[in-house]
Amino acid sequence: MPVGGIGAGAEPVLIGEIEPLGYRFGTDLGAAQAVAEVNAAGGVLGGRPLRIELRDDEADPAVAVARLRELVRLGVRAFVGSSYSNSALAVLDEVGRAGIPYLSAGAADAQVDPVRPYVFMTPPTAGVVAEQLLRYFRASGMTRMAVAH
Repeated sequence: MPVGGIGAGAEPVLIGEIEPLGYRFGTDLGAAQAVAEVNAAGGVLGGRPLRIELRDDEADPAVAVARLRELVRLGVRAFVGSSYSNSALAVLDEVGRAGIPYLSAGAADAQVDPVRPYVFMTPPTAGVVAEQLLRYFRASGMTRMAVAH
């Protein structure tokens, strides 16, 4: 195998992804680009290519759980979850049962509070966002704020 190349006939490492495709968040495009870059650099684990299996969760938590179960049956080794928080939260128990790493694009703090052994989220938690906003407001001299609820 050439240095940095993917081994001929090497079994792919399968990654699963669910996303509400109708909302056009674009995380599926980012994931496809990352997989292409990793594969172009020689793959993972000694030259194995990555392959991603994408499923539409339709922004429906029940569909998200069903799609995750499909991906687990296919043998995914990790899972990139929905940016739709209700779907992201719905799959937590299933992720724990499957024992596969779950990288969520959803912003709900309840995914990681309490800490779950296989669950990671990409957005900052609400507390981190609030703290940074307060720092920005103070640095900008803002003393009043309106809140719409």
